[in-house]
Amino acid sequence: MENYIQAEDYELWMLIKNGPLIPKKTKEHGATIIKKPEEFDTEDYKMMEKNAKAKKLLHFGLGPDEYSRISKCESAKDIWDVLQVAHEGTNQVKQSRIEFLVRKYELFEMGVVLKCNRKCTVPVVASNDKYGSYPQGTCLRIPELVSDSI
Repeated sequence: MENYIQAEDYELWMLIKNGPLIPKKTKEHGATIIKKPEEFDTEDYKMMEKNAKAKKLLHFGLGPDEYSRISKCESAKDIWDVLQVAHEGTNQVKQSRIEFLVRKYELFEMGVVLKCNRKCTVPVVASNDKYGSYPQGTCLRIPELVSDSI
């Protein structure tokens, strides 16, 4: 979706990523305040139109199930943040997934099926698996690997 939005209008993508453009004005003593809609000029309306287009682009790219998640969001950035957490998880969840996959990769061993001369349920596949270390030719009955049909 990110690539699609960037291809459609990169400025819209920046609005989604960084938040909406808000028309502001500077008071006499230097303070910046948000303009009221009655004070908007042509440039402000263009800004608000860009914000609306960014929201529309996200709304039209989603199905009805996703819409219920984002229906209360007020800006395109809010919508994007909700979708990101829903589909990718928080940074903590992502880090946990990465650690899990790295650990799984580190433990990965190419299994070699060892021949067993006896009739048995399951010959040992690897010498170091979650069931312990076994010498070649050992036969095991591992419940999650064996169906009743064998």
